[in-house]
Amino acid sequence: MRASELPVSARLPGRLPSGWPALDARLGGGWPLGPLIEVCGQGRTSLALAAVASAQQHGLPVAWIDGTGGFCPATAEVDLARLTLVQAAGARVPGPRADGPRVARRRSPAAAALFAADVLLRSRSQGLLVLDLPARGGPAATWFRLGRLAAQAECGLLLLHAGRTALCGSAAALLVELRWAHTPVPAWGEFPPPALELRLRRCRHAAPVSETPGRPGPIRSAGAPGPLTPPGALAAPAANDAWHLLPRRGR
Repeated sequence: MRASELPVSARLPGRLPSGWPALDARLGGGWPLGPLIEVCGQGRTSLALAAVASAQQHGLPVAWIDGTGGFCPATAEVDLARLTLVQAAGARVPGPRADGPRVARRRSPAAAALFAADVLLRSRSQGLLVLDLPARGGPAATWFRLGRLAAQAECGLLLLHAGRTALCGSAAALLVELRWAHTPVPAWGEFPPPALELRLRRCRHAAPVSETPGRPGPIRSAGAPGPLTPPGALAAPAANDAWHLLPRRGR
């Protein structure tokens, strides 16, 4: 099954289904629209492409900012006609000049990608924005500003990078770490496709899930006033959560 062929499921207000019901249950209904979500490790592109396909199925406009030069339209398996793709590598953006007017100058891919994200979020034209960056980022003020702009636009903001450590610090409401899990096989056996493992290292916007299947509890950030978690409910995942295997999807 391709990412673009995922079944359309009901979308909760302020949430975007991830494509994996088990992950949606842990997130309180899917990816939250508004806070900054940081995704690091292996398999992050597959997770983001599933979110893009889900957003397109629910009629949300989507933009992908490629700051690494690694986006491949031929293998993305999403509707490219409804995807705004920004190639930030080698881009020229407006910059100041001491001896004259403002002119376009070359910026690093990371700086150009952050500039494009700022422009798109301020336009409030997107329902989901994927920001793919190298394993280095900007100052903390940049992440807090992007998170604030995403919350004002009610836009899902997925930040992808290959590093093993967090780039955004406390500016990210969700910190997701991924890795590929390879199944041991006997000698001369055929290797199956790797599966994707995930753990939540920070989760401030996951909602407690009630005992009724398919009925998530109230969505509120950690520390906000509200009712106590009912007996038997699943509490919001804490930092350094255990690894969870996502079901493998066939092609």
